[in-house]
Amino acid sequence: VFAAVVYAVTRWGRVRSSRVKRRLWTLVLVKPVVAVVLGWPLPLVVEPGHVVTPMAIGSARAPQPGPQVVGVAPAGDETAGNASLATLDHTVRRDVSPKLSGFAVLAMLWVAGAAVMAGYTILGGIWLWRVRRQAVPLAWADVADASSGHAAALQALFRQVDVRLTTRIDEPCVYGFFRPSILLPSWCVDDAPSNLTYILLHEGAHCRAHDHWFLWLRRAVETALWFHPVVWLAGQRAMVE
Repeated sequence: VFAAVVYAVTRWGRVRSSRVKRRLWTLVLVKPVVAVVLGWPLPLVVEPGHVVTPMAIGSARAPQPGPQVVGVAPAGDETAGNASLATLDHTVRRDVSPKLSGFAVLAMLWVAGAAVMAGYTILGGIWLWRVRRQAVPLAWADVADASSGHAAALQALFRQVDVRLTTRIDEPCVYGFFRPSILLPSWCVDDAPSNLTYILLHEGAHCRAHDHWFLWLRRAVETALWFHPVVWLAGQRAMVE
């Protein structure tokens, strides 16, 4: 419902700012995680005093029809009553075979999907880390001749961001978290030197907008909620904006 409202507002509303649209879709992306945290249905801590199962307690306290079971303590004998509860609990645990619930099956499917997504993300991050490590660093002097009147902006960019040239990627990108790097494919220098200034300024705008942070956030949410179609929709729409 939240995604439908945001879609209607960004599509037919008066919102024209891409930044505002992106923030709205980011809220849609994060909202299911907040709902899961606030409404978590399972107890995470089991009290150590709960030794007897609820089924065993109910069976022990219920009146027993017919012949009395051997070992059940008379009324008022607390020590013998505890012993009988322990014996009954042992009998219940021994005689009732464990069954795999539907919730457990869904939990295993979720863990498997999250593990695949996490592995894919980790491998991709390692690959990009190696690409950045093997790339050739670029300095301001290397692009000064192609600055096209934007020398001051490019000098400021080179002071703040690490720029590297590589042959292992096809499109420019920003990689990193606290210290982002602009990775440029070789064609940016070989085939389009006149556009190099605008490519660098474009990637610098991504760095100033902290788009690399959003990419990691999006991947984390998609890893945890890989089964949620609205999560993938919201992440894609936010990337478009």
